Amino acid sequence: MSLSKILSLVKNNMNHAAVNVVFIGVGTAAHTYGTNGVLDAKNYHQYPELLTSIQRRIKQMNKIINITVILIDPMQEDPPYMVDDMHLETHIIDIPDINGCVGQEKIKIYTGSEELVVFTIRQNVFTDPQSSNCRTDDYVNITEDLRDISKFAKDNDVAFIYNEFTGRNNRIVAEYFDDSLKGHLNHIIFGLEVRDNFGCFVDLTGPCSNLPFYLTRNSKLRLFNLHHYINTGTVSEIDRDIQHFYRGFDQQMFDAQKDKIIDSHKSYLKNVILQHLRYANFLLHDRDIGELDLTEWKEFGEFNINVRQKCVDLLNQKKYQKLFDLLKSEYGQKLDLVPKLKNMDITGAEIIEFITQHGDPYFWYNTINNLI
Repeated sequence: MSLSKILSLVKNNMNHAAVNVVFIGVGTAAHTYGTNGVLDAKNYHQYPELLTSIQRRIKQMNKIINITVILIDPMQEDPPYMVDDMHLETHIIDIPDINGCVGQEKIKIYTGSEELVVFTIRQNVFTDPQSSNCRTDDYVNITEDLRDISKFAKDNDVAFIYNEFTGRNNRIVAEYFDDSLKGHLNHIIFGLEVRDNFGCFVDLTGPCSNLPFYLTRNSKLRLFNLHHYINTGTVSEIDRDIQHFYRGFDQQMFDAQKDKIIDSHKSYLKNVILQHLRYANFLLHDRDIGELDLTEWKEFGEFNINVRQKCVDLLNQKKYQKLFDLLKSEYGQKLDLVPKLKNMDITGAEIIEFITQHGDPYFWYNTINNLI
């Protein structure tokens, strides 16, 4: 069963009078993560602690909540770990074809009363912004499916959460959709842990995954996501919103997101940005790069497809100065949120310009700690 068919089923049967949450997890097979066959909450990829917190709180408010979980993994257990653990029931249902005729295709679903429905897809998947290494014959592109459910969530004020536990970087997928979701990143989340590149393992009970949330007056779920404020240019409203909407949550939960973003971007600056700028600098000054493997760098996979193509063209044309300048500009935009969060009167591009003004690229690293 394809993701597109499952999403059509979800959308067509959604109760819009309820609080609706759709969670898609990629890399959710549980067989390698448990201790003595038991998953603890921090490793519960199939049903993150955030969903448990939301479900419990909404029920306490005597509201109706419907949670849809879609688990994607070629090694997904049958049934998934959560089915036995949460005492879910198994059902086989008919899927109507394009003409509305039933019996053409069947699908197995798992349910817990009317509140929870679980689907599984046993496939390898990838999205457009991810590395071409993922694009082999046995991988399925789910980019348009994610675009479709994101638009549905945006138009219908539904909460949608997407997270990969594959080791691939959630940030790259999140940034790919950011522009189209402007103003809606407080109910559409791409990447828990504020998009930190945590690999396959993450503590899902931590404050950057088990997010603060509240219901609006018309019972729409809102999640505290710093990227919402960054994306809309409303960082200055964070403290006001915490006091007004997120009362009852510990201040440390909000500070943790800020610290995580600053630390992750500082690491990103050291380990990715300056490395990539160093390669361009070597080419610009005709330095020996014989021992460096630039294969992945030459794909410029950190950028969207348009910027990526510009970089490739400049590299092929050996216009290294223009390539160096373009990289500084694009990476500068990715760093803009750091000075915003730290109330610094400087832009990301100015940070990179200041760091790279020294002639020796290896000296650049000494400047970071003193600057941010």
